Amino acid sequence: DAVAPSLFSVPRLREPPRIDGIVDMRGWPENEWSMAAWLSGFSDTVDASPDQALVTAIVGYDNANLYVAF
Repeated sequence: DAVAPSLFSVPRLREPPRIDGIVDMRGWPENEWSMAAWLSGFSDTVDASPDQALVTAIVGYDNANLYVAF
């Protein structure tokens, strides 16, 4: 059985996040990722089973880029 895709809005970030491999949450709620969408509840694309790894994706964009962190 096919699973309907989930829809979400990707927010515009006030400033681009630093690309250093670390999602630093110090200074929350006024840090570089504070305007980003936090997405979870993913499912397997083959059998639609719930994500066993409990992944959270953090997503945002600016005029030049789409940013995704896991």
